[in-house]
Amino acid sequence: MACHLVDANDLDEEVDVDTLAQAFMNQARHEVLPQNYSSLTSVQALAVMYLADLSSGRARSATGYLRASVEFLKAAELDGQSAAAREISTWGIQTLNTSSTGITYQKLYAPELPHMARFHHVDIQSDQAVWRFYRTIGDQRALPVRPSYAIMTACHQAALFRIIHASLNLYCGLRGLATAEAILTTYRRYLDWEHDLPPILKEVDIASQPVPHILFLHVQYHVAVVQHLTPLLQTGLFEGQNLIELRRLVIQHAQSGAEVLEQYRRLYSTRYLMPLLSFCIVHLGDALIRYSPEDPPASDTVEFSLGLLQQASVGFPICGPLQELFKRTATECKAKMPPNIDEITGPLGSYGVDDILDACTRLDYKQPTDQSIRHIDENIAMDWPTKWQDIVNNPIRPESPQSTRRTKSTSTSSSGSGDPHMRIASLLNG
Repeated sequence: MACHLVDANDLDEEVDVDTLAQAFMNQARHEVLPQNYSSLTSVQALAVMYLADLSSGRARSATGYLRASVEFLKAAELDGQSAAAREISTWGIQTLNTSSTGITYQKLYAPELPHMARFHHVDIQSDQAVWRFYRTIGDQRALPVRPSYAIMTACHQAALFRIIHASLNLYCGLRGLATAEAILTTYRRYLDWEHDLPPILKEVDIASQPVPHILFLHVQYHVAVVQHLTPLLQTGLFEGQNLIELRRLVIQHAQSGAEVLEQYRRLYSTRYLMPLLSFCIVHLGDALIRYSPEDPPASDTVEFSLGLLQQASVGFPICGPLQELFKRTATECKAKMPPNIDEITGPLGSYGVDDILDACTRLDYKQPTDQSIRHIDENIAMDWPTKWQDIVNNPIRPESPQSTRRTKSTSTSSSGSGDPHMRIASLLNG
């Protein structure tokens, strides 16, 4: 993975980064032996090998490493590692599996998540890890050291991906038809997750210079909500004010996610963006040019999204095919392309079938809503207003005093004008 992050200009001429990366992978394959498959170290190595192969634009072979990691995780032996390491690895790999599946719209390989409490053996409050800039040589000395909050972020990320896991299973039909109650209950979980974040993880303003993984957490949250609600816009079942408000909700989360990406770009550039987060760029951009082509202008969204991917493509070949696919979407939506974009990214048709499969393991990045729609209850629009009122406007969360305060706040802030069942702005800004 380090070979994808390093700037080749900073290395000796004799060192070829691609050759070095392949040498590391060959050594890893040599070290993961059948008699060691069930060791926690091997399980961790297979997960990293997935990320490394995906970053190199080999998603089809990478997927095998991730599946093997998830499969052997169930019976992994600690081989000298601590219980805390086991918990972090378990949740990290399960989260990676859900992230990979959700972001590329595959069916979950391991549909059951562990039921244990998150990080029961990990003391989050005593985490003293620090974070430093490593963009260029000398950054670690010239720029200030800051608390990392990495374990805290990982804990809340695991909680977020449990909700994403539930959303994926819902639209795959694993629990029967996706009813208004089921979809809104999951949506309410997303809102509660964001509300219950500790203050240090809520702050994404550029003035506070949040560390990258905190910004990533918010990008993933907004992408997840967009993906959760977008199939409803394609059903043809909603109309009137409810359809307008659903569309507005998707747009607001897409805009918020794009704003966080812009914060990240200004603070760190996307040169070091991890490969799965490259998919977040195209998913947010796609939602904006489809559902909000005027605000911001679709041409601005296209230029912004392709620019982010271009920066990341220096280290991550997977971004090239994603640019190709996003340009196809922009053309389909009749969005104006930035001038000279083909000189930067190459003309349409630069990437073939194998290139795209090795990026997405499918021939598109877009959400296959036609497959989700068939699992949606045909009476969903009829039930939606009542269920929205019961679950979103007036939720009952007796297990948490903090949640009770949230309920009162939400009910109070929902007294404005508009459809009584879907007052979205107050929920997003409350």
